[in-house]
Amino acid sequence: MKITKPMKNAVLVICVAGSLSVIAPISAQIANSSHSHPGTNRFTRMGEEWPPQPKQMENVVWLRTSARRATRALALPRRGTTELMREPRVKNRLGDRFTLVGSTTQSGGKTSGNTKAETIYFSHSKNKTVQVMLDQGEVEDVRSIDPSEYQPPLTKEEVKEAIDIARSSLIQQGNNRVSQLKGYGILAFKTESELSGSHDKGFFENRIAYVSFHEDIDARPEFVAWVDLTQQTVVNSREDRL
Repeated sequence: MKITKPMKNAVLVICVAGSLSVIAPISAQIANSSHSHPGTNRFTRMGEEWPPQPKQMENVVWLRTSARRATRALALPRRGTTELMREPRVKNRLGDRFTLVGSTTQSGGKTSGNTKAETIYFSHSKNKTVQVMLDQGEVEDVRSIDPSEYQPPLTKEEVKEAIDIARSSLIQQGNNRVSQLKGYGILAFKTESELSGSHDKGFFENRIAYVSFHEDIDARPEFVAWVDLTQQTVVNSREDRL
């Protein structure tokens, strides 16, 4: 898979819990891929970036798409996705457990009438990003991308699942306070120390969500957890103490 440099008119998308993301995965790259890690315990404070994160961490994905195309993609209805998921090649790549990330379309113009489309999923069953290319509504190609090579931002369904898994785990550990807090989640990336100057793009080998629990949007995190959505387990969690 060829990873291209951000275009001048690239759209900057920050994945925050509950947000809708516009995805153009084949041309996406991580601008700064260092992220929270179980060994990090110092976060940005009130009034800084949200959600609170380990200092000097960014969650930035450059998308090679124009703002106009992004707006169009965001407004794209999900009509026809059920039929698409039943297509044998797509169904085989997705497996039983997956999430629909998003779709984009690209018209060939008024004269040609040709319409290309791209639909992106993340398959938890196969632990891969699945890219479905369509031409005139017909499946042209289906590709699977290893999670260490590329992962799209979390969908709101994934964020909710990660929060539920983390909350349940923390309560089982006796941290009942977490039941009174709000949960937030973002896609986790490797830290700079984990990258160690390699050419690794910063993605984990599984679908990992960084989850934090707060009283409200401006409050510091009281509990944090790293949730493996591929395995539906908690990698690590703790109470965040100053």
